[in-house]
Amino acid sequence: MLKSIVDLSQVKDLPSTTFKPPMQYGHLGVSFASEPVWIPFHQIRRSDTEYNNSGRKSKHTNDQLKKLSDSFAEGVQLWQELPIVSVVTDPEISKRTPYNLEAGFGRSNAIGTNGETGYWHWIVQGTSTQLRDMAAFENTYELIQTNFQTGEEGIINHLKQLLITNALGNDEEEIEKKMNQVWPGLKREPKGRILSAVKNSTTKPRRYQTYNAEDVKMWLSDTSAVQFITGSNWDDSRGKLGSCAINMLDPWINACMNYAKTGKESYVVLSVKAPGKGSTLAKKRQAHLDKLETFRSSFRKLGMNKFPLEVLGFMPQDTINEDMRYLVDVNGKRV
Repeated sequence: MLKSIVDLSQVKDLPSTTFKPPMQYGHLGVSFASEPVWIPFHQIRRSDTEYNNSGRKSKHTNDQLKKLSDSFAEGVQLWQELPIVSVVTDPEISKRTPYNLEAGFGRSNAIGTNGETGYWHWIVQGTSTQLRDMAAFENTYELIQTNFQTGEEGIINHLKQLLITNALGNDEEEIEKKMNQVWPGLKREPKGRILSAVKNSTTKPRRYQTYNAEDVKMWLSDTSAVQFITGSNWDDSRGKLGSCAINMLDPWINACMNYAKTGKESYVVLSVKAPGKGSTLAKKRQAHLDKLETFRSSFRKLGMNKFPLEVLGFMPQDTINEDMRYLVDVNGKRV
């Protein structure tokens, strides 16, 4: 049977009744508004963190996000689930971002990457534990055509996180009761493996945060501590063109070209890939700065004496040792 696909740019004009309600969460005790609502992304806290994307031990990879982004570039499949948000209860935070994204992190990222500034969302109500159960269920139940579900690993991670936060007792009967509640009908074999992996165990939090361009926008919407501009757009407060990047070459070339064309200087906020064995964030960050100095030295030999690019700082990436609200220097100190 053929299913409807529409151009992404036309979705805002569709009636809210076009989208099917999220019926699969009824057993979790959460409730939804009668119709979905179009919400601008800047009103939503969308960061893909371990706490609020329960059931996913590691965040979506760039390859996964690219595949999701490509699938949305071809149009919106109207049978897909919409992202789900809850209303922020903290009055200080709600002034800036009145909603929390509870499910649909990959979809939200993909839609934003395709240039949209908002999307339809279901608004959900429930306790903190119910919302985390729902997010875990969403990450372990096939909901969308382009899917990156986490299976048993996601269930294990969610249960471990509940143990760490004392939302679940470390008791075999209580753990199994939670599995039966969130994943009714789970077969005996996987249930036994999951129970064995969870009982009397601990898990480490996701330490290193990585970013793509849409992640940076989400971070900016979540914090009021610092603001900057991305996409080589003009920053009135700093009098420069602002950008973000995970490499040094693109912002350097773009800055030189923009200066030659407009006479305007640029800045960049950098991030790096998560460090592997034998490496550190500091080493990777310093490599960016060393590369910038190499560019300057090479262009100086060609007669260039104006260097129109400033490094504003680095995105915070070490969730244990760095203040995730602020830009940092090479060593992770707030700037």
